[in-house]
Amino acid sequence: MAPHNSQFACMKCAGTIIFLLLKMLAFAGPGTGQVTGRVTDEQLKGIEGASVTLVRAKDSSLYKILVTDRQGVFDLGNVPVGDYRISVSAIGYAGGAGQAFAVGS
Repeated sequence: MAPHNSQFACMKCAGTIIFLLLKMLAFAGPGTGQVTGRVTDEQLKGIEGASVTLVRAKDSSLYKILVTDRQGVFDLGNVPVGDYRISVSAIGYAGGAGQAFAVGS
């Protein structure tokens, strides 16, 4: 399966943007995929310590909460095939949530 890219942004009152780029890959193993991305500000500087929450799209049940590294990157492997949503929050920024996306399939 080819990588799928998805983007969404959330705004802070002063106009700073958290930019999230996701790549969903089906290479983590049979029946699983990988979700990776980077959270940045409007100058494309990575935001360290942002909380990234992955929930199942069908019922909003929590799958995993991650924290971004020094470059604003997160990486979650072995995610079961299915539909998910991601939300992001960081101190000093308004939170945001993306549309549902499929892992695997």
